Amino acid sequence: MQGLKITIIILTYTILTSFNKIDTKIEEVQILRFLTAKSGFQSVEYNKGIISKWMRNKTPLVRQLNDYQKNELHAEIDQFDLNAFEAEINLLSNLKEDVYPKIYYRIIINGDTLQSKDFLQKDMPKSIKKIDDLMLKFTTTGFTY
Repeated sequence: MQGLKITIIILTYTILTSFNKIDTKIEEVQILRFLTAKSGFQSVEYNKGIISKWMRNKTPLVRQLNDYQKNELHAEIDQFDLNAFEAEINLLSNLKEDVYPKIYYRIIINGDTLQSKDFLQKDMPKSIKKIDDLMLKFTTTGFTY
């Protein structure tokens, strides 16, 4: 198949519980470049949106950074290896959660949703479920804040 128009919408979600872990967290864009290179992308345009919010835990001394990043990747490619992409996603998702974020994605090829691992409200920590402005959900057109 030639000239595929592909969009990948990826949401990454990380909970960081100390300042030290922020330094060790791999940049999401590095992860995305790695994933897309394995899947057949030559060049990719990244549009990144970030929502970060400091929240107090039950103990005042412990703070939690909830970091959400939405990345939209748009490209025209000749071939896309979905299996390779999913294998890399699963590999990253199985690593330590404090280093790599949870990754949710939707893949749209030529206007049709091919595959998605949607971000579900039940996956969010109880402490932030009630905060409406932090909720990110899939809609038919992508993410809404």
